[in-house]
Amino acid sequence: DQPFAAPIMTPAEPRIILNGFFGPGLIAELLSNKYQYHLPFHRQHQLILQRYGIDIPESTMYEAAAKVSEEVRIIIGRMKDRILADGVVACDEPSNAR
Repeated sequence: DQPFAAPIMTPAEPRIILNGFFGPGLIAELLSNKYQYHLPFHRQHQLILQRYGIDIPESTMYEAAAKVSEEVRIIIGRMKDRILADGVVACDEPSNAR
């Protein structure tokens, strides 16, 4: 008798939410639906449940959005630092815009 060897598994891809199941595609869909198409999470919850039979709680969607917001804040801060480092910022807005 030869003993069975343990299965070899590849590491899981990194996720924005630790131990979460949201991949980048699902997060992109949820956030673009919310912010680009103005579809609130409670409506997205209903649609996903009706279309796919998957119950993703609204609270989970909110948590995902908050986590992405935290991660993006770092990128936006670095972009702002680089823009302001030049000393001159050009924009298309009229001078009286707020």
